Amino acid sequence: MAAGSSTRMGGRKKELIETEEGKTVLSASVNAFLVLVEHKIHITRIIISVPHESIDDNIFFNAMRAVPPVLFNKIQLVKGGRTRQESVFNALKALETDKPRFVLIHDGARPFVSADIILSLIEELNHNDAAAPGIVPVDTIKLLDSESFVKEHLLRKQLTCIQTPQGFVYEKILDAHKKAAIDNKEYTDDTEIFANYYGKVKVIPGDEKNIKITYPEDLEKFNV
Repeated sequence: MAAGSSTRMGGRKKELIETEEGKTVLSASVNAFLVLVEHKIHITRIIISVPHESIDDNIFFNAMRAVPPVLFNKIQLVKGGRTRQESVFNALKALETDKPRFVLIHDGARPFVSADIILSLIEELNHNDAAAPGIVPVDTIKLLDSESFVKEHLLRKQLTCIQTPQGFVYEKILDAHKKAAIDNKEYTDDTEIFANYYGKVKVIPGDEKNIKITYPEDLEKFNV
């Protein structure tokens, strides 16, 4: 997913930000999936959702020049939607002729995902229809009422901060998105969509280093 406006980055398109070595945030995020090739796991296609005004220029392909041919040749760009949910749906529909067994949905601005997370997700999908990495929040989380008073004291050990990639059985997450579009409901992420229409999502251990680049200060971790 790379179709957002990067408003919290001051309008600077974060996926296109480049290091001195010619690596971009987006190319690093794509290259993380080389681990699948190394483990002889077949990649059908890599769909990248981009702003609709960028679909006909080369800016995103240029941003991926550091991606090796084994991945680059599988890349297809699709137009992003009004929301992230619409962008994911567009990407999923682009795979309908391929009908892959599994799909991993990842943020284009999350370049630090580890090989362990990706491989663990694939393994988990052999046993469950949906899975995602998560980490226990550092701070204690409270549920508030409409007047900002603490309504409920949540147990931190029962909470998780969900990361990407999020993995699904392809046909089921596609169907869940179709139903969400018909119902005209908006969701914050794909695990919520899947859970609403299909059921449980397994959470595997995430990684504190697997951050999504959101603010200018996050770029320090990317050596920009």
